Amino acid sequence: MVPGTKGKQADEVVIPSVPAGHYYLRIEPEVDPSLPVISYTVDVIRDVPVLGIYGIALSRCSCHALFISWRAYTFERSRWSESDHPPMQLSSSSGDDE
Repeated sequence: MVPGTKGKQADEVVIPSVPAGHYYLRIEPEVDPSLPVISYTVDVIRDVPVLGIYGIALSRCSCHALFISWRAYTFERSRWSESDHPPMQLSSSSGDDE
């Protein structure tokens, strides 16, 4: 029995890295002997892509990239704030620099 599946009406199990070959799948449901015959369905699907690990890796990489970009932005902003010639004027001027 798969851990944590007791009492569920439906369940999924993913078994990674199974070498090619012929296998026998033996399922032994555990029920109260006083119950009548139990019917169930089993679907076996092979070569199912599992994308969860790629999503986790992508989120980790994007969080790291966002953090580095934010650090670079704040560093450049503080560096240019002390300059006499900032790359853009933040104050509103009328354009009369004559």
